Amino acid sequence: MKSVQQWSNNSPYAQRFLHQVRKEVRRLLPDAKVILHGSRVRNEARQDSDWDFLIIL
Repeated sequence: MKSVQQWSNNSPYAQRFLHQVRKEVRRLLPDAKVILHGSRVRNEARQDSDWDFLIIL
């Protein structure tokens, strides 16, 4: 698992999407930590893969 800030991906779409997710979570839950896990972190994602987030309060 990696925090959204630690995950690196060269895709502009992925970076924009993650920025928006983090921004919205922090707007609602200012002290929350957003963790990305699953196939995307392992670089095993396919085009139809979902995004797995863990939000720690």
